Amino acid sequence: MGKQVISNKARPILISLCCIGVGLSVGSLVSAADSDFETFKQQRKAEVSQFNQSKNAEFKKFRDEYLAEFDAYRGELLKFWSVPEQSTSEVEVIYTQDKQTRVKIDALTQQVVIENLTDEVIDHDVVIRKLKADPNTRSFLANIESPAALADKETVLSILIDQPSEVIAEKVVNEQIDIQKQQMLSQLDAQQSIEDIEIEISAKITPSNARSLDANNKLKQVDEINQQSLKRKKIADNQVEALVKTNPIYKKIQVNTMRLPEDYLYKLSKDYLIFYQKQSSEMNIPLSLLLAISYAESTFDPKAKSHIPAFGLMQIVPRSAGMDVARKFYRKNQAPTSIELYQPNINISYGAGYLSILNEQYLDGIDDPTSRKYCVIAAYNTGAGNIAKTFNGGNNRSIKQAYSKINALSPDQVYSKLMKRLPYPETQKYLAKVSKLEAKYQHQINQWNLSE
Repeated sequence: MGKQVISNKARPILISLCCIGVGLSVGSLVSAADSDFETFKQQRKAEVSQFNQSKNAEFKKFRDEYLAEFDAYRGELLKFWSVPEQSTSEVEVIYTQDKQTRVKIDALTQQVVIENLTDEVIDHDVVIRKLKADPNTRSFLANIESPAALADKETVLSILIDQPSEVIAEKVVNEQIDIQKQQMLSQLDAQQSIEDIEIEISAKITPSNARSLDANNKLKQVDEINQQSLKRKKIADNQVEALVKTNPIYKKIQVNTMRLPEDYLYKLSKDYLIFYQKQSSEMNIPLSLLLAISYAESTFDPKAKSHIPAFGLMQIVPRSAGMDVARKFYRKNQAPTSIELYQPNINISYGAGYLSILNEQYLDGIDDPTSRKYCVIAAYNTGAGNIAKTFNGGNNRSIKQAYSKINALSPDQVYSKLMKRLPYPETQKYLAKVSKLEAKYQHQINQWNLSE
């Protein structure tokens, strides 16, 4: 695991904790500290609810359209692949436009698997030429110094296998939907965490009362996500059942396995390194951590978007991390737009800014810098509230109460507890991946010419 220290108290936050959502006055929480919290909660509940309902409707529309496209694409893949694998937190999957070839990239193991549909073995050189010509996969090869190296038969393991049964397809597809549900629920938790922590710190209330002002709205969103996931599983089952009735004859898969070149990670990020270096210096966040999170979030695709919705290199969610950074660093109550977040320099500034907020404000009571780093990585994915729950137990989201429990543990014990008790398996995988990637980046950065 990476042991790079995140420096404590790197720079002051420009604005002290302020409002819960867009449109609330900056001083409202502070003045409320002297009043009865229940009265304060009722006064603000309608205001927060109205804003959240408006923004949630906008994001729900985006999410529904995105997932509908995702499910339709899966249906197209099922015509050719009995198991329509798509990108996960561990492996990036890219299909050619004709859906006859897919590339699976694992940066941690530096392994790439190229799978091609064919009933006869095709020369590997032919497959590489196809990937170089296809608009979906040519960028992958562009990040390799010598694509011809992938065609070196001495470094390639090639086999021809039958496609798995449709029963496996159902299992894989349902797992995909469950993962996406976890990601959406985790993001709701992250949004709630920002509200809870600001209430707990700014309103100076007791931890037992530190809870979101709009809990009913969150419960409604959770129910919508659960219902949507059930409907999507039904759609997926229907897709598989309809395909089985046609008795499809699937081609075999030619599998070519090879290693990525040592400079692959550098090639992916080199166009944006100047922005990462600038934010690393200004926010005092290790360059290795910024790069590791960016790879895990988008594999350095500046136009990446997800169903959350999140956008760009560091997958910024406008209504949570985006709004938090906008208020605290840019003195504005307006979330960044997707157009802004598709610009690498802006996106990286928001990602680094949010890491700074997590490190210096929400989790600054964690004494050991390595323990804090592990918590920051997990919180970037799921919010500081779930970090608190991990160590407090139950549904106790008070980060102040969690500090003493975390500080009583060694960094290895903190990491172990996060890996065992974080609410979502996807966040556990995220923490493991980013930690390993950061260690890899720490080692490789020393060999890069960062003055280029």
